[in-house]
Amino acid sequence: MSESARRAHLERLLSEDPECARRRAFSEADRRTEGRPLVLHGCGQMGRRLAQALVADGRPPVAFADNDAGKQGTKVDGIEVLDPAVAAGRFGDEAAFVVSKWSPGDGYVDVQRQLLGLGVRTVVPLPVFMWRYPDRLLPHYLFALPDALLEFADEISGAYELLDDEESREQYLGQLEWRLWLDYTALSTPRPLSTQYFEPGVIALGEHEVFVDCGAFDGDSLRSFLRESGRVFDRVHAFEPAPDTFLRLAAYVAELPAEVGHRISLEDAAVGDEECTLHFDGAGSTSGKLTDSGDIEVRCVRLDDAVGSATYIKMDIEGAETGAILGARRLLADPVTRLAVSLYHTPTDFFRLVNLVHSLKPDARLTCRGYDVDGLEFVLYATQG
Repeated sequence: MSESARRAHLERLLSEDPECARRRAFSEADRRTEGRPLVLHGCGQMGRRLAQALVADGRPPVAFADNDAGKQGTKVDGIEVLDPAVAAGRFGDEAAFVVSKWSPGDGYVDVQRQLLGLGVRTVVPLPVFMWRYPDRLLPHYLFALPDALLEFADEISGAYELLDDEESREQYLGQLEWRLWLDYTALSTPRPLSTQYFEPGVIALGEHEVFVDCGAFDGDSLRSFLRESGRVFDRVHAFEPAPDTFLRLAAYVAELPAEVGHRISLEDAAVGDEECTLHFDGAGSTSGKLTDSGDIEVRCVRLDDAVGSATYIKMDIEGAETGAILGARRLLADPVTRLAVSLYHTPTDFFRLVNLVHSLKPDARLTCRGYDVDGLEFVLYATQG
């Protein structure tokens, strides 16, 4: 698509009347399911939440389907869990199968392909029911009602204009179209997950890197950094607030050669815009996040206070990215400090973080790439212009 065509498409997407968009979103589940009985494929947290919404609406699902053999033959909240092949044989002609899960590496299109291959006639994605029951299911990570996004049309358009290269603009536009219309064909093919945070042609590591890993988890990004750097670097500062995960991170670093490990500093802390005590929910999980009600107390620090200098900062911190960026103003003001930040943890991150980073690093080159299906692992890079 040419740049003029992209700009015209962006204008069309953002010109929809918000009230029309809201009515469209509310009716989308009914349009796609046509009153059919419902089978929910996936009986995890999101599947159960959707089932509860449907029961409250007087439309209980006839069954769950799940690929986990350990769940098949059981009941979840009183609803039978079936092998997908069994569910397809029993309900495939008459029911609509809702892909009621959303998780890394397990996208809607792949599950849709599986179910269609089993003979299911109608497959619909989870977000259409998020739109149908927003009070129960939204917001959830990047998902929101389309009219809620259209309220920020100027900010969305402004962020698009800041992106440096053609691929970034294509991916950004695809993300926007998918979030507004749930057209999965609009999403770009994910880049290899192995290149996340170290995208060729965007991030090139030197011999004196000071890498700041925010949301270090169990060391997954640190492993990539050590591989890409050949273990030639000055310093790593890794921050991980979840106690169970921090122990796994510390165990990994302890197994490294002493010459490597002594250059890696670990902090069992979150990062934000003030030094304080926060609460954390989801210890040991990739989706653990800071909440008001979590039962785990964690320290929160400002990067500007905790780190003297940095050449590269990575942030994947489950929706706390805005505060973390604001707490790193001094570091980010240095032209040599590059940044990689996740854009998918809240509905507004994909444009607001672009605009925020630009305000703090106006001369930086801004690019974005996606590394997983269904909008997951969408990353903004800010590098030297």
